Amino acid sequence: RTRMSTADDDPWLVATHAFTPLDVSRAFTRDDVAAFDALNAQSCADVLECAFLRSFERALDADALPAWRAACDTPAWFDVARSRDAASASTMDDDDADADADALERWLRLSARATITFTTWVAQARARAETLCATLHQSCSTERGAAFMRAFDEMIGTMCNARGPARLTTILSARYAELARAFDRAVRRRWGDDSDDEGAMEASVLERQMSIEGDIASVRDVMGVDWSEDVAATYEALAGCHASLGRIAEAAVARAMGECVQQHVIRRCSGVFDAARLRPTLRWVRAVPLEFFKTALRCERDFMAIESWRGRLEYTVHEHLGALRIHELFDVVVEYPDSLPAIADLRICLQNTTLHAALVDSFVAATRSRLLHAGASTVDIVQQYIGTIKTLLELDPSGVVLELVSRPVKEYLRERKDTIRCVVTMLTDDGGGDNADGEGALYAELGRLARGESIEIIESSVPAPNPNATMGATDNLDRMDSITAEMVAIAAELGESEELDVGAKQIMSGWDAWEPEPVETEAAASRGRRRTVGDIIGLLVGIYGSKELFINEYRTMLAQKLLTKANYDTEREMHTLELLKLRFGEMSLHNCEVMLKDFADSKRANANIKTAAGASASVKDQRASEILTQSPVEATIVSSLFWPTFSSEVADFKLPNEIQEHMDAYANRYHHLKAPRKMEWKPALGTVVMDITHNDRTFEVSVNPLQASILHYFQTQSVWTANALAQKLSLSIDALRRRIVLWINHGVLVERKDERGVVYSIAEPTDNVDAMADVHADDEHESAVASAEETAAAGMVVYEQYVMGMLTNFPSLPLDRIHNMLKMFVVEPVYDKSINDLEQFLNDLVAKEKLMMEGSSYAKKK
Repeated sequence: RTRMSTADDDPWLVATHAFTPLDVSRAFTRDDVAAFDALNAQSCADVLECAFLRSFERALDADALPAWRAACDTPAWFDVARSRDAASASTMDDDDADADADALERWLRLSARATITFTTWVAQARARAETLCATLHQSCSTERGAAFMRAFDEMIGTMCNARGPARLTTILSARYAELARAFDRAVRRRWGDDSDDEGAMEASVLERQMSIEGDIASVRDVMGVDWSEDVAATYEALAGCHASLGRIAEAAVARAMGECVQQHVIRRCSGVFDAARLRPTLRWVRAVPLEFFKTALRCERDFMAIESWRGRLEYTVHEHLGALRIHELFDVVVEYPDSLPAIADLRICLQNTTLHAALVDSFVAATRSRLLHAGASTVDIVQQYIGTIKTLLELDPSGVVLELVSRPVKEYLRERKDTIRCVVTMLTDDGGGDNADGEGALYAELGRLARGESIEIIESSVPAPNPNATMGATDNLDRMDSITAEMVAIAAELGESEELDVGAKQIMSGWDAWEPEPVETEAAASRGRRRTVGDIIGLLVGIYGSKELFINEYRTMLAQKLLTKANYDTEREMHTLELLKLRFGEMSLHNCEVMLKDFADSKRANANIKTAAGASASVKDQRASEILTQSPVEATIVSSLFWPTFSSEVADFKLPNEIQEHMDAYANRYHHLKAPRKMEWKPALGTVVMDITHNDRTFEVSVNPLQASILHYFQTQSVWTANALAQKLSLSIDALRRRIVLWINHGVLVERKDERGVVYSIAEPTDNVDAMADVHADDEHESAVASAEETAAAGMVVYEQYVMGMLTNFPSLPLDRIHNMLKMFVVEPVYDKSINDLEQFLNDLVAKEKLMMEGSSYAKKK
């Protein structure tokens, strides 16, 4: 080699001068080829190849790659512009949006041009390498020639991946996304949609197409040959440069199409719950992104690749639409049943993805932040829970998702004191009409049972047909073996036969769409739990684990409603009771049935008493008969053993003599007709309907007897002191002031202070007439029936002497020890209370200073 380099016509100098430095635009001359042959004849081919590769590496590292990297160096505003474009330009000023879009498009065009320039340079260098390889080895397909070309390709891949543009995939993805959006706009214009509203696409064209296949056009047909060639040029150039760069371009196309699908789903499907959006979006995917894929990756004739990309795009649609609907699921529940199309879309998305865990986590988080807080009323929470039950059973009939989602709601409702009352109110209130989705939702569920419809959805062994199964029924048959295909044919013949009964036809239908039960269902069954899906009332009752609490609350509410009635009309209450008996059983509601029977008996007894009074001819009873004939008194006669305990907070008082005379006459007549029974009046209970003339206007109001009695005394005396009026009514001053405030608030009476103390008088007539039609609504009277807490406290009083005796013998005892000793030694009455009830009772004794706390133990007050 040293000996040859001293000659003027040294082949080594001529050969190395041909590619040092490497000038890809200069072709090898005849002298260069002769030098190559001379070196090859002297077995210096491998040395020459190494020299060429070193020269190519220096040129690549010093010139081509830096120029490409500099042209593709992302500016500072690149990510901002892309994020704005992805979010939506609608939130920006039009001028700013257009300026950003133009700048981004210009820069992407320059970077694409630089990429083409680099790949062209590499292609020319490759041509020089192939010429050298052909000269030295006669062909690139020989073993040594192939090894040289592999070394050349490895150098390209290594150098490009190590020193190429840092964000090549992102840059190419942005470029492909811009081109895809331009193609999308052109396709919409071709379909007749000239507006920017993507939601109009379906209504304008797609819904009128019998098949989307008939309206799909290629990129070449829509945009022209030059535009489609420009789209394909980048991938072809990069793939021709090196396989790794081709894979980067392919990944960029996939990323760009994923972003386009995501933006399309968000812009077109967000907040739209009353129309199906999945099928139109899948049609759009086949018409726009898939066609763009075919052109960008040059796979128009590669049907396997097309099917692969179509499956990936459709999965992307299911994933993004499913994620969007999961994010909006709380609003979907609020809009139920108008949101049934959105629920159907989400159900299909869940069948094709693995978003179930995300659904549970997202919905639980949304429920905690938007519903389970002190600002939400219990009625709203219960209504949302009912909507959640219906929505999630549409999504997952097995009830697995519902069970996971409903746990925090149940726990929160269990902590609210008015949950039982709200549920019972919704069970007995029709919501003012056919409101099956608002406050009357539970009443409507009871109506379903009365009409013979099953509340509980029995999970059949034959599932409903899969909506996706019909789309590829013929493909399924092709994949079946011959035996299965023959069975399908037999089933089809049997299904068409009129002799086949309905049950057999139902079994045959949808068999190919069978899917196994979720794993969670098997686990729940193994633990002995029976899944009762569809039973909304059962799920609400299950919050407390027992129906007794709800039945007792209904009994209390029914008693309150009956005691405030001004007539004997109980038709609606009887209808509600019959519906509840179908759901909870007759024995559980026997007391309520007796209460309504008392009302019916009271109506007959009242009619008999009034009739007997009119027919009485006895001189002794003449006065009583006159009173009863004109008396407005109508009594409700209750069987105390079946009614709830009346509240001890309702104060007894003395009725005015005129009213007491009417009531005594009524009681005497009842004793005469029903001897030896006697009536024991509860003057504080009931309702008084009275006419009040105030400011020259007459109003009819409904108040309780005490409030009516207070106003009655002002007919004979216009001014009363608080002490005198309280003494007249046999009331305390505090009880009087709580009741008389109703008339003061409505301007009937006024309160003032003088030397006599607090004085009440009739208000002077004014021009401001106060409408008193809603006086009864302002009456915050105490409940006539004892609450559940009061009943429970009264039931615990009998155990007070046992507790005091224990703490006399022992200095102090913890709660669980007291609880166990009561269960062991108290047999009459049997101690059947929970430890929580006992703790509440002991805390009440501490508040009354009968006991005291010593750490976690209780002791007698010293």
